[in-house]
Amino acid sequence: MAAYALTIEAVATVDIAGASITDGFDDNGLDAIFYDRPARTLWLVQSKFIDSGTGGIDNGDVEKFTKGVKKLIDGDFSRFNKKVNDRKDEILEALDDSSVKIQILFAYTGKKLSTHNWDSINDLLKEQNDTEEVLFFVDFNIDKVYKGLETGIGRAPINEDITISNWGYIDEPFKSYYGQITGTDLGLLWEKYGRRLFTENIRNFLGTSTVNDEIIKTIKTEPDNFIYFNNGITIVCDNIKRKLIGGADKAIGAFTCIGIAVVNGAQTLGSIGSLHESNPDELSKVKVFVKFISLEGSPTGFGQRITVATNTQNRVEKKDFVSLDTEQGRIKIEKLNWII
Repeated sequence: MAAYALTIEAVATVDIAGASITDGFDDNGLDAIFYDRPARTLWLVQSKFIDSGTGGIDNGDVEKFTKGVKKLIDGDFSRFNKKVNDRKDEILEALDDSSVKIQILFAYTGKKLSTHNWDSINDLLKEQNDTEEVLFFVDFNIDKVYKGLETGIGRAPINEDITISNWGYIDEPFKSYYGQITGTDLGLLWEKYGRRLFTENIRNFLGTSTVNDEIIKTIKTEPDNFIYFNNGITIVCDNIKRKLIGGADKAIGAFTCIGIAVVNGAQTLGSIGSLHESNPDELSKVKVFVKFISLEGSPTGFGQRITVATNTQNRVEKKDFVSLDTEQGRIKIEKLNWII
């Protein structure tokens, strides 16, 4: 169960997921550990088989797991079994990298977690995310188990028909289409494929975070303005073909996309996907700017270059917005007056 969840949520190969199992005596509730270096993500998994298929996880097991996570983050391996200690070097490597995020994942054959379970999880998140968000949570319940069986596991190519409104295109040197896609369509895409949509070279969807909370807040309070406030999503494909239906009308275009991989906008797509799972009606008014780039005929490594460029160029931190603060403007004027 733990390995299967990693093939779906972390898009790990079957062999790697199987080798990630740490279940056994003195596992401190950690049934699997997987360090995804390209995505800079450390996955910590607890899995439970629930006979009824409806309940949650015993809260004692959840508390045991949270204590185990704390010990691992503290670098205390003294009370862990050999399976965990055999992973000590890569775990410490992950913990030593300030850019690494930790995804805790509960995989279980029940419908939902109890209020007590969520209290224990949120206490852990609050404690570890005191100064910076580094710890995130994934709830892999029985519904997601079945959904994974429908869409398949591993890295099979994703081929989909996509509808884009108000679209345009670039012919040379490589074909690209851009325009608007509805929040509902993106939600359905996420429901079908989840994290498999992301290329292994970019940061995965983090789940609950300050940035993603703001994305969801905008969707809920200002859906019509979302397309103006959001940077959009960039997707590369092995091949893109426009369907004949609709002719040359740029208002609506239908496209067949082969080998889809999202290279920028993981947090946008993941946030929309999570909202689709909880309240899909809130996506009905949302439109997102999207760019599809065909890699057909491109040189080797061009897709990787797009991934790197779209995730590193024009990086903006909160401190860069200080010039927009009215209080900072007042201080600047006062300093100028003092100098004069």
